[in-house]
Amino acid sequence: MIEVLNISKKIDRKLVLETLSFTCTSPSATAVCGTNGSGKSTFLKMLAGIYEPTKGKVTRGTKKIGYVPEHFPENLRFRLKEYLLLTASFQDISKKEIEAELSEYTSLFGIEPFLHTPLKQCSKGTKQKAGLIQALLMKPEILLLDEPLTGLDTASQYKLIQLLEKLKKEICI
Repeated sequence: MIEVLNISKKIDRKLVLETLSFTCTSPSATAVCGTNGSGKSTFLKMLAGIYEPTKGKVTRGTKKIGYVPEHFPENLRFRLKEYLLLTASFQDISKKEIEAELSEYTSLFGIEPFLHTPLKQCSKGTKQKAGLIQALLMKPEILLLDEPLTGLDTASQYKLIQLLEKLKKEICI
């Protein structure tokens, strides 16, 4: 599904990653660990196709990559449900199916009361849940999560971990 061969990345002439290789060919979950500033987020952005490596090659065997950044984009003018419906509409999924899954995920993460709230007014945790739901609605074959538990309450962390335990048998996380 995804193969990384000897990638390196420079940002502002600073070497952030050097000669990194990685392969994920079957459903599984892999954690990327390192100290602050070690390049974990940069690596995930390269896997997602947001950044390209300075050297080396990233081969993505799918276009269905769900990516949840560490920080939810600020200043989006949408209400929560509007945003989720819009991002889901880019997929080849029926509106009925989108609505059913959206209902399932919003119930799972307990954000129904915020569906008509502007994203700018949502808490960090609610925005994090929106980012997770947005990525899940696209039915990715590869799911990239940058600090996915940040900002989530304990119950939501537990629910996400349970969901990821199930998904790791189906997709590459």
